[in-house]
Amino acid sequence: MIFEPDGSWIWSGGVGPTRWQIDGHLFDFDDQLHRVELRGHCPEQAFDELLQCLGWPTTELTFEQVIEGTTLNEAAFRHQSSDPQS
Repeated sequence: MIFEPDGSWIWSGGVGPTRWQIDGHLFDFDDQLHRVELRGHCPEQAFDELLQCLGWPTTELTFEQVIEGTTLNEAAFRHQSSDPQS
């Protein structure tokens, strides 16, 4: 995982055809993490590890799909993200 002072980050793993990468940006507000932008794909276990850094499963997370103008809870986001038609 790589973090930059401006809040950008990259996390990657795997080799060859199993290589994966998630990247994004961290935004703070009032000395707390306010939101995280995510892009990319990764195995479910890696996604669990990333969400745990954000307090999941104790903290309820909301996923905003900016282009679609929708918000999803964690379960709905996982379901939609695993759908090959999405």
